[in-house]
Amino acid sequence: MYQQHEQEFIMKSKHSHYLTLASLVSLSAGLSLSACKGEDAVEDGMGGDASGGMGGKSSGGGGRSSGGSSTNAGGASLAGGGQGGDPTSSGGLGGEPTSSGGAPTEPAVYGVVTQVFGTDAGDTFSYLVPTDGSGGELDLDEGTEILGRALGVGIPGSGSIYVGVDSGPTVTRYDLNSEGQFEAGPSVSFFPAGVTGIGEYAGQFHFVSEEKAYFFDGSTAQLIVWNPKEMTYEKKVSLASLVHPDELLTFGAVPIVSGDKVMMFPGWRSSDNLVVPSRAAVVTVDTTDDSVEIDVLEDRCGYTRDGVLADDGFVYLATEAYGAAVYELNDANADAPCLLRFDVESGEFDESFQVDIPSLFDGDSGGSLLVDGQGRPYLLRLDASLYAGPPAGRPMASSKSWLLARLNPGDDPTVEMVEGTPALPGSILVQYFDGGAIAPIFAGQTSTELFQFSDGLGDSLASVDGLAFSVVKVR
Repeated sequence: MYQQHEQEFIMKSKHSHYLTLASLVSLSAGLSLSACKGEDAVEDGMGGDASGGMGGKSSGGGGRSSGGSSTNAGGASLAGGGQGGDPTSSGGLGGEPTSSGGAPTEPAVYGVVTQVFGTDAGDTFSYLVPTDGSGGELDLDEGTEILGRALGVGIPGSGSIYVGVDSGPTVTRYDLNSEGQFEAGPSVSFFPAGVTGIGEYAGQFHFVSEEKAYFFDGSTAQLIVWNPKEMTYEKKVSLASLVHPDELLTFGAVPIVSGDKVMMFPGWRSSDNLVVPSRAAVVTVDTTDDSVEIDVLEDRCGYTRDGVLADDGFVYLATEAYGAAVYELNDANADAPCLLRFDVESGEFDESFQVDIPSLFDGDSGGSLLVDGQGRPYLLRLDASLYAGPPAGRPMASSKSWLLARLNPGDDPTVEMVEGTPALPGSILVQYFDGGAIAPIFAGQTSTELFQFSDGLGDSLASVDGLAFSVVKVR
């Protein structure tokens, strides 16, 4: 018998103005961070096909200091900066691991899930490919073929990876065998909650423990609670207050964890994919009882699905590249991309704080928060002169027209461009393993190259056909 429970939620809605920020002054970083990224620019049929100018207004508010630490979606502690410990002795993806006594242990194994697109949905396949991360091109023939667009998630080092597909509500566990290959195990269905497919981001899954996990589903506006050990569906939690007529609800790529709180960031776009509504929100889940609080901030910038938790106790949110691209093409369809911040302790937005991102980039549009393996946050700056595609938000956000800049968050945030880094696509889904980070860089919809992400973009670690939306360190 399935258990189905609805949880009450508290919703707070804000309608407020903001002050003008006269000057930008650097604030010390020293952060414990987690980031979210924008797959929508590749996954969803987004529009924005008009042209227009750009504006820029900014505001600032007072800050406070409360400290704080965070974890990534896999649950590894990030206190003191970085996303966990180093997966290798050299900071790369592979390497020869050793035990505390110095003797070699079993080599690391990563599960890469890549999506290879056909001419129609029936011709689209995904592949679960094991790799030790030693570099080179991965061979899809050595992987497990899965019909449809798949996502892989899991607890790092658990020996398993959980795979869901867009064609159905089922998640299947694949266990690593003694020969380093994946074998299909039991499955769990979210159909009792009305879920019909698993899509968007791997980061919409969050593992609280070996026996409790969440799935944030935008299509049904629900939080699904399930048991990854027993592979059972437990209950659903309504997020119905996030639903708006003629708008599509989506969630960010990586939740942020602080203590017993898990914070997820929704975003909205019009059902015709042309307009980004001016609305931001934070969904906070108490993992002790699965209760939910939702804080909404109206009449600000939209598509703020990227978050980073700083040592001052605020989560800083940024508009994603898709929202920034829609604004660049036609500022009547989206407000200027901006930075907002959310007070973790009070559970509310700082209404006095807003900084329009173009004010940081001499009028250029920008967005999408990234965090490297050392805990340093970044923004992407749009160089519109590099874009030669159609006037639409989706292809612009996916194009290699974005430049990397370090972000110094705080009361008066500043940025500094990272020299020597080539132009990047706006859609980068950073993956974190034991204090290291990997940035998958898409080449259109045909291939993915995995780069070390530490102090800017580093060495190429592996490449694979298709779009690798998810990588899990299985061993």
